[in-house]
Amino acid sequence: MTDQEILDEITDQIKNTSVAAKVLRWANAYALKLGGRYVFPSLRKQSSFATVVGTQSYTLASDYYFLRLMWTALRKLGPGDELEIASKDFLWNTQQGVVNKYILFGNTVLLYQLPASIETVYYSYQARPAILVSSKTSEYAGFPVEWHPVVAQGAIVRGLKYTGNPDYPNAFIELKDMIAELKPTLIRRLDYQHVLGTNEYPSGRMAAATLDPSHFPRN
Repeated sequence: MTDQEILDEITDQIKNTSVAAKVLRWANAYALKLGGRYVFPSLRKQSSFATVVGTQSYTLASDYYFLRLMWTALRKLGPGDELEIASKDFLWNTQQGVVNKYILFGNTVLLYQLPASIETVYYSYQARPAILVSSKTSEYAGFPVEWHPVVAQGAIVRGLKYTGNPDYPNAFIELKDMIAELKPTLIRRLDYQHVLGTNEYPSGRMAAATLDPSHFPRN
């Protein structure tokens, strides 16, 4: 589907002209949600940066979405936790030595230990899906074509829910079926539950607890 076809499909299915201005936003939001949940081979990229002696912080690629692997010519770098490292090494952000861990803050990475020499750090990552700027000026570059209908359906579901349309439940079931058919072609992010939720809580929020009368206070 072309970008215009995606937007036309969303508009046709929602059938509510009052929300036309929101269609583009819904499509982009769902494309980004998919891009953050699954590993798409077409969005996989590799980049690198040169370390500077004594410099700990480095900015990753502008289209960086999430990290897959980081390494140098001599070793693989492992993910580190700031609190854990700081509890074991009070000089963790000043001590120079062999770089063997990284700490992520958004698209910024901190190296531990601080580089004592100049070397190249390589990393593979998933790029953020390019979003539609308008209905005719861009497209979901790099996003698998077979997933375009899913993007459209995800936006349709958002629109129907927003407008209170009774077709929402059926549209949601159709979305789940479409994803189920295509999921075998992808790899689920191992750390997805820490970023956007889980299968049980796709919104990233835990479901509201069910009230149990046995938990109510007794008079």
